[in-house]
Amino acid sequence: MRGNNLLDSMHRFLRQSIFAYRALLGWLRPRDYLIMKVLEPATQILFFSVLGAFAGQDPAYFALGNAVRAASVGGLFGCASVMLNERRSGTLQSVTASATPLAQTFIARSALQGLDGLTTTAVSFVLGVTLFGLDFSQVHWGWLIVALLVTSYAMSGLGILVATSGLVGIDLNLTMNLAFSTLIVLCGVNFPVEALPPALQVVSRALPLTHGLAAVRSIFAGDLAGVPGKILIEAGLGMLYAAAGYLLFRVTEYRARVLGTLDLV
Repeated sequence: MRGNNLLDSMHRFLRQSIFAYRALLGWLRPRDYLIMKVLEPATQILFFSVLGAFAGQDPAYFALGNAVRAASVGGLFGCASVMLNERRSGTLQSVTASATPLAQTFIARSALQGLDGLTTTAVSFVLGVTLFGLDFSQVHWGWLIVALLVTSYAMSGLGILVATSGLVGIDLNLTMNLAFSTLIVLCGVNFPVEALPPALQVVSRALPLTHGLAAVRSIFAGDLAGVPGKILIEAGLGMLYAAAGYLLFRVTEYRARVLGTLDLV
C-alpha cells in the first residue's frame, strides 16, 4: 500500500513539474525557444570572451564562466517566471487554496527548470571549444555533471526566493534583472572572486553560483580535491534559498488572510 502511495505521489509530482514547465514555455515557438536557449547565451559568451581576449586574458576562462552562468540562470528565471505567470493569469490564489502541500508545489515548479539549463550549457560548451579553445582533456565527466546539476538546482532555489519577493510589492522583473547582474559581477564568472573587495567577497560566498562555478573550474583543471566540499556548499545554499522563499510565501499568505484578500500584495 505504501509503495502504491509513493508511486502515486511521484506520478503527481512529475505531472506537476511537466505542466509547470509547459506553462512557462508553452507560448513559445521553436524559434523563440532557440533565441532564449542558444542565441542569448551565445552572445553573452562571445561578448565577454572577446573582451577578455582583447585585454590579454585567456578567453576560455570567460567562456567557461559564462557557460555555467547560462545554465544556472535558467533555473533562476524559470522559477521566477512561472510564479509571475501564475500571478498575471489570476491562478495563484487557486494554487494557494489547493490541497497540494505548498512545499511540493514549489519544488515541482523548479524540477524541470534546473534540468533545462543543461541544454544551454551543452550549447555553450560547444561554442567554447570551437571558438575559444576550452579544454576538456582533464575533465572528470561524472563530477562535471553532478556539479552542473547541483548548481542549476541551487539557482532554482534562489529563483523561488526571487519569485516570492514579487508577492510583497517588489517589481519581479526588476528583481530578476538585479539578481542576474549581481551574479555576473560577484560570482567569479568573468574574474576571480579574490579580486573583489573583502566585503563583496563575503556577499559572493553567500550566493549559490559562486561555489558551483568554483567546483566546475577545479574539475576542468583536473583538481578534484576540493570539489565535493564546494558542491555540498552549493547544494546547502540552494536549499537555504528555497526554504527562505517558501517561508516568505507562508508569511505573505498569512498576511493576505489576515487582511481578507488573496491578492498576496
